[in-house]
Amino acid sequence: MEHKIVMMLNPLEGDHKKLEQLIRQLISALSAGREAEAKFPDLHRAVMDLSRQIFKREWNRVRDNIELA
Repeated sequence: MEHKIVMMLNPLEGDHKKLEQLIRQLISALSAGREAEAKFPDLHRAVMDLSRQIFKREWNRVRDNIELA
């Protein structure tokens, strides 16, 4: 799943790079044991928040192009 998401991101955009980093940290927290499990809720929240920002911006960009057509 990670690779599918990364393939949809734009490596030239800073927030896309940040999302990729957060996803990798999230996956690491799942596989690193009890110490890293404590980080999971905060990382999950950060991934969700940033994902929503990116999706909203992209939706507005597409919607604006549709309205102009």
